[in-house]
Amino acid sequence: MFVLDEVQPPANWEKVIEGIRKMRSSEDAPVDSMGCEKAGVSLPPKERRFAVLISSLLSSQAKDQVTHGAIQRLLQNDLLSAEAIDKADEGVIKELIHPVGFYSRKACNMKKVAKICLDKYDGDIPSTLDEVGFGQTVCTPLRPRCGICKISDYCPSAFKETPSPSSTPTKKRALIE
Repeated sequence: MFVLDEVQPPANWEKVIEGIRKMRSSEDAPVDSMGCEKAGVSLPPKERRFAVLISSLLSSQAKDQVTHGAIQRLLQNDLLSAEAIDKADEGVIKELIHPVGFYSRKACNMKKVAKICLDKYDGDIPSTLDEVGFGQTVCTPLRPRCGICKISDYCPSAFKETPSPSSTPTKKRALIE
C-alpha cells in the first residue's frame, strides 16, 4: 500500500502571497484589461464561460494582446460558442486566430474542446478559472524586477541572472568565433 507523506506548505508562503498582493494592487498588468477572464463579457453566462475557456487555450505561448485580438475576431464572426466552433470550418478558425502561436494546432484543439463541451456538458464547461498577472509585471521571465519585489528575500531565484535566448551563442556562432 502506498502512503503519501503529509505535504507541507512552502516556507514563508504567507509572506510571499501578501507581498504579491501588495505589488499587484499598485500596478496593472495586461491580464487586468484583456486577460482570459475578460473574454466574451457581453455574452450570456454559458457562452461567456466557453469564451474564457477558448481564450485560455489560445493564451498559451501568446501575449495577452494577441490572444485578445483573436478572441475579438472570433466574437465578430459569432464563433465564441461550442455550437459555432463545432460547426465552423477549421480553416476559418485558423484564419481568425492567426497570429496566435501554434494557431493550426489550437484551431484543431478548439474543435475538440467544443465537441467535448457539447457532448458532456451541454455546450457549457465543468469549472471556472482563477486570475493570474504577477508574472507579467514583476516576476517576468526575461527581466524579473527583483529590486521592487516584496518577496525577493524568500525567492530562491531572486537577483540571479539568466541569459536571454538572444545572448546565448548558437553552435554556428560559437564555431565562427
